[in-house]
Amino acid sequence: MSPLVVSAVLLGACAGFAMLVAAVRTVVEARALPAVPETPHVAPPARLDVVAADPTLATYGDVRRSLVAGGVGTERAFEVVTRAVERHITAVTLWLWTTEHGAESTALVVAADVTGEKLLMHLLAGTAPATDELELFAYLNGMPAAVPAATGAALPTIVEPGRWPAGD
Repeated sequence: MSPLVVSAVLLGACAGFAMLVAAVRTVVEARALPAVPETPHVAPPARLDVVAADPTLATYGDVRRSLVAGGVGTERAFEVVTRAVERHITAVTLWLWTTEHGAESTALVVAADVTGEKLLMHLLAGTAPATDELELFAYLNGMPAAVPAATGAALPTIVEPGRWPAGD
């Protein structure tokens, strides 16, 4: 093979590799977490009114502001939105859930890892998951603000595996 042919093949291989790297970079950047956008042209309180009129315009920034307005602390609201983005729950779904069930409920369902699809199913049916179950899952997921309430009597002590204490 002539050196010219070898050079052409290597140049083509390098160009192909560069295109592959560019394609992979594009996919990785597309999957990166979106920033929580602000809308500088509309003041936040007025923006919430705009989104309330048309929930399809909701952004993660709107959800965060709505959570804060609903009594969820600023840091916790940021954590909720970040966790929701990581779990691919759309801003529209979060906005609708917050509107229907409140800010604390939104924080709880996200902490309990309820999927966006399940949230939409509950919204369509007009239902909500059991709060005590959500609190348990949120607690198991390490969310410190979500501590399940103690309910019912304590279970008796098991003396030996597979046996109840005498007399019961």
